[in-house]
Formats: sequence, structure tokens, C-alpha cells
Amino acid sequence: MKARPKHGWEQDSKLDALGLPDEDFDYDEFIAREFGGKPHRRTGVKWYWWATAVILLGLIILAGFSLFGWGHNAWR
Repeated sequence: MKARPKHGWEQDSKLDALGLPDEDFDYDEFIAREFGGKPHRRTGVKWYWWATAVILLGLIILAGFSLFGWGHNAWR
């Protein structure tokens, strides 16, 4: 007799013991063990990059007004 193919929802018995955490899993202890317990360094954009972006945006808008005539007929 030919063996029928397994469906996706059927699992092998070898997958039953994956070592997944149980209900008394301590997440904070796991993070400290895996990542050394060092506090996370705050990431973000420095203030001078924000200032640079605002200045560049202003220059692009001014260039658009002067080169492409943006706003030339806006007030007429």
C-alpha cells in the first residue's frame, strides 16, 4: 500500500520537543542572558541633522520658487 502524503497541519513527533519556554518563562532574565544585561542605548536623530534637514528643505523650496516660477502667478 502506498503511503499517503502528509498535510501541512500534520506534524512529526520529533517536533514535539522543541524546547519552547513554558509559563514560568522570565523574559527579563532571558534578555539579560542573551544580550549581556546592558541597558539599551537610545537611538535617534541628533538635533543638528534636524536643523540640516530644515535648512535643505528651505533651500529646495526657494530654488523651486526662483527656478521653476512656483508661486509666480499664485497672487494674481
